[in-house]
Amino acid sequence: MVSAELKSTLDLLFTLLNTLVGCFGLVFVVVSLFFVFRQTRDLNRQTELATQASRVSAYNEVARQMMEIDRFFVENPQYKPYFYEGKAASKDQADYPAIASIAEWLADFMDSVFMLARTLPEYPWDTTWYVYFCDLLKASPALHDYWKEHINWYPGSIQAYYPPKVAATIREITLS
Repeated sequence: MVSAELKSTLDLLFTLLNTLVGCFGLVFVVVSLFFVFRQTRDLNRQTELATQASRVSAYNEVARQMMEIDRFFVENPQYKPYFYEGKAASKDQADYPAIASIAEWLADFMDSVFMLARTLPEYPWDTTWYVYFCDLLKASPALHDYWKEHINWYPGSIQAYYPPKVAATIREITLS
């Protein structure tokens, strides 16, 4: 049989061992929480950097498309008056298909800018691109014709994410 003194020593040893295991467990939990916190912070930082990178990429895409449009008008200045100076094109002109295609290109560009604008809410769209598009819409009979003929190609877009000023301008054009 186990003596009382040995039993007391074993109980004390088990209690001490239990306390040590509990302390190590507590230290392990604290260290684990520290690493979880660091990983979460690093993940948040990486997510923020990835978000910034995608926003820069989105803006660069808009700028690239605009440069392509600018280059087109530099290389083909005969078409610029139809979009910036209020010159009307008639359907019996030899270059009317080209003018109509340019109008579609510009409308699609507008649509892509407004789609991308949703990813860059902090950018001052209303003082830059929206003003440009409203001015373009007001100055271009070719764009008026395009929107009148093809407004049904963009119904969800115009209501869902076009800025109110631009959507109102397009509605005015299609109703006139």
